[in-house]
Amino acid sequence: MKSGQDELANILREEFALTATEVKILGFLAKGFTRKEIGDNLHVSVHTVDTHLASAYRKLGARNEAEAIARILSRRLPSLSPNVLC
Repeated sequence: MKSGQDELANILREEFALTATEVKILGFLAKGFTRKEIGDNLHVSVHTVDTHLASAYRKLGARNEAEAIARILSRRLPSLSPNVLC
C-alpha cells in the first residue's frame, strides 16, 4: 500500500506542483486530522497549516477541503467512469 501512496504523492507533485509538505498536510486532512492536530504533528502553527492548505487548494483548483479531496481522488481513480461511482 505504501507504494500506492508514494505513486499518488508523485502524481500530485508532478501534475499539480504541490510541495512535499502540502501533500503531507492533505494526507493528514484526508485521514480526518484537524488543523491543530496537523500542526502539532508537523511542529508548526495552525496558521502555517492554513497557509500550506491555501496554496494546495489554489494549485488543485479547489475552493475547499471537499473539492481538494475530490480532485485527488479523480487522479487516483482515473479509469473509472462517473457511472461506476453512482
